[in-house]
Amino acid sequence: TAHIGNFTVLPTGNVAVNAANTTVLVALGNGIAVSNGGFSLGAVVVRADADTKTSATLGNSVKIGTAGNYAKGLTVAATGTDYSTARSTAGAGGLYSGSGATGITDQTSTVTAGIGDSATLYITYLTLTGAHTDYYKSIVDSTQAAVVAASGATSQNDADSTVNVAVGQNDVIFVSAPTVLLNGVGTCDI
Repeated sequence: TAHIGNFTVLPTGNVAVNAANTTVLVALGNGIAVSNGGFSLGAVVVRADADTKTSATLGNSVKIGTAGNYAKGLTVAATGTDYSTARSTAGAGGLYSGSGATGITDQTSTVTAGIGDSATLYITYLTLTGAHTDYYKSIVDSTQAAVVAASGATSQNDADSTVNVAVGQNDVIFVSAPTVLLNGVGTCDI
């Protein structure tokens, strides 16, 4: 979290409020069941879960620049990236055997870039951006070595990302150059 508090008067140079968050989760599970002639059963369930929050914000009633002295620029940017991998391997061997492998990834992410209420900004340019990217994969393997055998493997990947880019109520924003960027992006990739 990067935050400038309420009622702050900022300098007239370039002002940047940046927050970045990267998480890397790896869950590994291996299970082998072997029988000397009877039944053997084995199951492995692996989860990699992430719940992240990233924010870059200006508080309420923040001021930067004046009508006669514009600040150079203001950038408020929040970026989040999650990498999740679940790898599950199960095996069984014997006269009668069964095994199962399950790999699950679950990512919940919130990214916020914003300007609070009642801000007064005299700036040359404004960049207000929020972005989040989920990278996820689950790898499963269920192997058998038996006279009578059954195996199963399941994979599940869930991603729920929210990106908020907002300007508050009653804000007064003067931008002298034709450069205003308000952008929010959410991406999921395997």
